[in-house]
Amino acid sequence: MRYTLLYASAEVEVVSGLHPYTTDLTGLPAQTNAKTSAEESLCLISWRNSRGVVLVLADQCGANSGNICDLAADFARSVAGKVPL
Repeated sequence: MRYTLLYASAEVEVVSGLHPYTTDLTGLPAQTNAKTSAEESLCLISWRNSRGVVLVLADQCGANSGNICDLAADFARSVAGKVPL
């Protein structure tokens, strides 16, 4: 699994072709959303902050190690408290 944490001043399309995905986003800022690829090997979790947008991209690089968006949300929760508001 590879995780990428990105900050942007505005919405950006990091990966095209993603669609909304329902996963547990408890503990993340309001308005957080999740999107995944058709084959569910990528997941993008994003939320807005005072500086723009925070993006967490999870990429399943190899063997399936669980639900990609659940894992991405867990990683996002682990960094969210350290991200500027």
